[in-house]
Parts: sequence; C-alpha cells; structure tokens
Amino acid sequence: MGLIAALAVLLIAAAPMPSKPIEGAHNQGAHHKGSASERHKQSTPAAYIDLGLSRAWQPVIQPIPQQVTYYLHNSTKGDEEPSGFPWLPADGWVAIFTGLLFIVSAWQGWLILGAERRNKAIFENTRRQTIAAIAAAKAARISAEASKIQARALFALEISVVTLYRISFITQSKVAPGTPTTLDFSRCDGPVFSQAIINFSVVGRTDIIVIETSFNTIVAKDVPAEPSYSNVVHSPRRIAAGQSKEQFPSPFAQPFVSGGATISEVECAAIKAGEMDLWVYGYFAYKDILEDITEVGFIGSWSASRSIRETLGGPDAYQYQRKRPKV
Repeated sequence: MGLIAALAVLLIAAAPMPSKPIEGAHNQGAHHKGSASERHKQSTPAAYIDLGLSRAWQPVIQPIPQQVTYYLHNSTKGDEEPSGFPWLPADGWVAIFTGLLFIVSAWQGWLILGAERRNKAIFENTRRQTIAAIAAAKAARISAEASKIQARALFALEISVVTLYRISFITQSKVAPGTPTTLDFSRCDGPVFSQAIINFSVVGRTDIIVIETSFNTIVAKDVPAEPSYSNVVHSPRRIAAGQSKEQFPSPFAQPFVSGGATISEVECAAIKAGEMDLWVYGYFAYKDILEDITEVGFIGSWSASRSIRETLGGPDAYQYQRKRPKV
C-alpha cells in the first residue's frame, strides 16, 4: 500500500500545471499593428513601461527565449484547461489512485478480519481439545484408582493374617548339655539361660516374609507402661502360609520368633520365691504380597506365683498389629 501511494504522488507531481497566456503582450500586439514601433513590440515579446517622456517603449527585463514564447502563445487557447497527462487530467489520476488506496485498504482490512476469525476459531478449538484432554486424563486417573482399589480388594482375599497363640520358655538341660528342656527355677545354684519362643499362625493363601525382630527380657514385678525396644535383628526369612498349631504341636516346628537371656542367681531366687516375674516382650515385622509391612507386638511372662507358669499377654501397649507407612 505504501508503494502505491508513493507512485500516485510521483505521477501527480510529474503532470504539467495549467498555464495562462500573458494578456498584456497579446493585446498590445492587436492594437499596434501599423507602426514600426508596434512591429518592434510584436517581434520582441517583452513588457514595456511608458515613462511619459517619449512614446518609446523601454524594456526593463530580458527578453523571453523564443521557445518559451512559442509555448506561451500556442499551448493555451482562451480559457481552456490544459491536460494534466496526455489523455487524462491530473484530478482523474488522483481519483483513480485514491480509489486504489481505498480498495487496497479494504482488502487488507478483510484479510485482518479473516485472520482474526481464523485465530478465534483455532483458539476455541484448542480450548475445547484441552478441556477434553483434561477430562480424559481425569477419567483415566479415576479408572486407574478404581482398578487399583479393585486389585487390592482381590489381593486382600489372598493376604494372610498373622495370629499369636503361644509362648514357651525353655532352657538348656544340665544333665544333657545341648538339649532344650522346660525352664524351671526350682534350682538356683548358678546363672540360668532362658529362651522364649513366640508361636504364631499364618492364615491365608500367601506367604509372608519376616524382615525384622526385636526381643527383650526383664526381671521385674511389672513392666513399664510403654515398651522400649532394643536388640533389633534384621534377618529376612519366608514363612509359609496355611500352618496351624494343630499340625505342628512342637514350638520349633511352627512359625515362631525367639530370644534368650541369662538369668543371674539372685534373679533366679527372686523368681523362685514369687517376688519377681520373668518378662519377655518385643515385636516382629513382616511383608505381605502387596509389599505392605505389618508390625506385630508381643509380650509374655513366666511366674512362679501362677498356676500356669507361661502366659502370653500383658499391657495393651505391648500387644498390637499396625501397618508401617510406605517410604
């Protein structure tokens, strides 16, 4: 558009401007055809001034070249307007180029409006596609969560459950060294080694893996209100599911965790007299088929003051089953 405007300006500037004949020179030639001075004024196209001193005409400017004089006398006739171009006036060219500028401007405006409409349509289409993608992603996430919950529900039917059911105290036979025997504090003629065994059953269709164990022993009348664990052992071992105490009456043939401690002669005498009890407590952690880790707390005691020496149980803070948060 700028190029067309520049071209219009150049064409208008190049068009010749209309010119008027010099009326003085033309009229003077008409009135003084007879005399020599008149012929002189005709042959010399110039302006003269009568000073009043004589009838002679005195030139005050240089004569106009013959070519220019010819153009002035012959290029104009009367009051006719000259042409601005060989075949079209200058005003016509201005009108034409003004129209062209209007057409080009209208065409550019139409292009801008069309581009705006296209961009608006593209934006609207992109917005709709984005909304649809977000909705699809949300639906996929919900479907994945539902599938995960469904899968966990199906696996939950297969996950085994651990149940504690017995505690046993044994010691080494002094008569037959290396042979375990039931713990008995009837004789306190020296230190006594005590080993406790916690038996549990794995009920279900999938195995578990015991990954961590803590076993603690204390000789006291009562245990603290809250447990304090030490002697933590990391020894992964697989425990098969489906075992029960009816199938394996021996403590060592069933799933178990165990720990031992040496009881001094003084502690043995206090236990024998019923002044103190032998307590064992701790926990073991196992992993199931879903990679969830469950921690099982236990506690038991041996007491001479009870008819049943070995008892599984104690304060609630020591007995629990809870899942560990996944890291």
